[in-house]
Amino acid sequence: MIDPNVEGASRSFALLRLGFRPFFLCAAAFSCVSMVLWLWWYTSDAQTVTAGLSAQLWHAHEMIFGFALAVISGFLLTAVRNWTDRRTLHGVPLAALVLLWLGARLALLSSHELSLVSAMALDGAFGAVLIVSISRPIIQSAQWKQLGIVVIATLIVLANMLFYWGAITATAKEMYRGMYLGLYLVTGLIIVIGGRVIPFFVERGIGHEVTLRRWPRLERANLIMFVLFLVAEVFTTFQSAAQLLAGALFITNACILWGWYYPGIWNKPLLWILYVAYAFIAFGFILKSITPWLPLAPYLAVHAFAYGGIGMMTMGMMTRVSLGHTGRNVHDPPLSLRFIFAVLAIGAIARVILPLIDTVHYPWWITLSQIAWIGAFALFLFVYSPILWQPRIDGRAE
Repeated sequence: MIDPNVEGASRSFALLRLGFRPFFLCAAAFSCVSMVLWLWWYTSDAQTVTAGLSAQLWHAHEMIFGFALAVISGFLLTAVRNWTDRRTLHGVPLAALVLLWLGARLALLSSHELSLVSAMALDGAFGAVLIVSISRPIIQSAQWKQLGIVVIATLIVLANMLFYWGAITATAKEMYRGMYLGLYLVTGLIIVIGGRVIPFFVERGIGHEVTLRRWPRLERANLIMFVLFLVAEVFTTFQSAAQLLAGALFITNACILWGWYYPGIWNKPLLWILYVAYAFIAFGFILKSITPWLPLAPYLAVHAFAYGGIGMMTMGMMTRVSLGHTGRNVHDPPLSLRFIFAVLAIGAIARVILPLIDTVHYPWWITLSQIAWIGAFALFLFVYSPILWQPRIDGRAE
């Protein structure tokens, strides 16, 4: 058991006490830097390559396996500690894990001929240590119901290795397969975690008793269809099957969202950000389904999942977890969150919705979305950096 009170805890160094602290901080900072680079390359139409990758491939890889995986790592190291009541990585071992992640990011910005190999080795070591670190306490405490989360995290790490293998061997098929596998696995993880936490948070965060509609059979069917969609989309040539499954997933996820809906969420920014993020994932499925039949840019569906779904969900979870695990009141968050979430939502609308309405100014909408992302995460850093590096305000150990 973890002793909740350690004398002097409030006076000790806090950043390396629990995984969410360094990983949320690094993920937010890296997302700003990487998006600034991507904005520069995009607006200047530069043909810049990093580690032998085009700027576009680097951007896609780093937002999935750099930014999103860092947030997932911080979340899982923290959640596993709660699920099992056992310490996860902290102190020097946690710092070493962060340095492995950071080393891979720096390697991919290098033009050295061994950059890809170095990044693959560092990311591979990072992924292996992460999986062992979250698996061990789950197995030791016999929390078998959490192993599904570990399996998804492991598959994300393997998808990253598949991407690297394709890049090193100049096999475009494997490289893109790894990238899209990573995107959909992260999306699937959000569907699984979202199904656990969104209705729970809504029922307990409105301020009065609320009972939402839940359909367990529909939610199980939704997960089964998602797995079939992922296999059809990434590993087969049956694109018509993938499109049909995507259409069905839009319907099931829309029904699930309808059951979770309560008007009071709009007064609670930490609730509506999660709800809107999940809604973007549902919207991504319908875009994926209809894009082959309409003159739509294929990346609109991708960014409904990536910007709207993953981007907004990670922001919502980082802000909430950071408050709750530093002893602060999640029901009374900083007022600045409303503005941060609104800016990110505007960016998602600009990246996914506005190009559906006005294709003529498509480059403008992309640029606006990039600026909004940078602004939102820069504001998160400004507000949350002191929260992440300072000790819990209640003096408890972590």
